[in-house]
This record gives sequence, structure tokens and C-alpha cells, in this order.
Amino acid sequence: IGRVFRFGLCRFGIGIRLLGVYAIGPKRSPLAVAVLADGQQSRLGFFLNEIGEVHQPGPVLVQTGKTDVLIACNGALAGLVGITAGAAFVEPWSAVAIGAIAAPIMMASLAMIERIFKIDDPVGAISVHGVTGLWGLLAVGIFANGNNGVEGLVVGEGKQIISQLISMGVVLAWGLVTGFALFLLLRVTMGVRATEAEELEGLDISEHSIPAYGDD
Repeated sequence: IGRVFRFGLCRFGIGIRLLGVYAIGPKRSPLAVAVLADGQQSRLGFFLNEIGEVHQPGPVLVQTGKTDVLIACNGALAGLVGITAGAAFVEPWSAVAIGAIAAPIMMASLAMIERIFKIDDPVGAISVHGVTGLWGLLAVGIFANGNNGVEGLVVGEGKQIISQLISMGVVLAWGLVTGFALFLLLRVTMGVRATEAEELEGLDISEHSIPAYGDD
């Protein structure tokens, strides 16, 4: 029951986001195109995931014959995040490329963050929202076709990508500095680590007094 609930909750959350994308309308059609493209790419990602030895919580298709719901959901979100910056500046074919590229970037980032940086990010939030967001900023400088006065490399303009690189640096610096400052403040005030007893019991019980998983 717990697995069915988690699957349904994940798909419901992604479905709400996709519904919002489609409701935006034709003026932002590249946004929907990128999400759809990346949803398909995420299925290919099941295979790339195993070939690249990217560890994910849960089974992968090549290894067990079962699909990984988290990868599928994160793949769709990666496409949405990747196209957000350029939705007003690129053509639909560019949105396909941006969304398709976002999935392997996201999966490679998952492995790097877990194995190299040793950061515990069980839902892949850094990779999905941070890394593919940076890719989305860079993609504007590559794929912008002149819509709303923004031109990228596809039309022979190289200045915009410099602006995008600067924006990536600013966003990264702001996120790291404010993030470290916030967590440092939390560390010296209320603390940021659970006790061993809370870890064994589960934070769903200690924080919310409600079990998040079924008996299975």
C-alpha cells in the first residue's frame, strides 16, 4: 500500500505541474514541448542510468526489469526547469533539444553530488532544480532565435551567451552564499541534524507523528 501511495503521490504532483504547463497556452508552447521531450528522454534515462552506473534509490529498468518512478518524475521536472529561462526566446524544436539534454545532465549530476561531493540529496532537488536550471540559463545563449530581441548562437550571435554565463555565476554565488549562511544560522540555533533515535524511528514519526509508509 505504501508503494502504491508513493507512486500515486509522485505522479499526482507531476501531473499538476504538467497541467499548469498546458494551461499556459500557445504563447509558451516551448515550455510544454520541452517537458514532453524530457519525459520521453527520462525513459531512455533508465538505460543511461545503468550504463553510466548512476546510483538511484530504487530499481532501474536494466537492472531489475522495473522502471524507476523517481527518475521518470525528475526527468519531467528537469525538462520543465531547463526550458523555464528560455520559454519566451526559443522555437519548439529548440525546446525539444533543451528538454532532451536536461535529462542526462540531471542524472550525471545525481551521481556527482552523491559520490564526489557526498551530499545527501535523496530526491535529487539540487540536480533537478539547481543544475538543470543552470543549463536552462546557458541554453538561452545557445538557442535564442531573436524572439523578444534575444539572439543566441543559433542565429550567429555570441554576446548573449556571455551574459548567460555571468547570470549563471551570479545565481550560483547567491545560492551558495545565502544557503550556507542560512544553514549555519540553523546549525547554531536549532540544529540541522536528527538524533540517532529519530533516524531509526523515522522523521515522519518524530516530526509529524504520522507514518509516511505502509507496513510493507
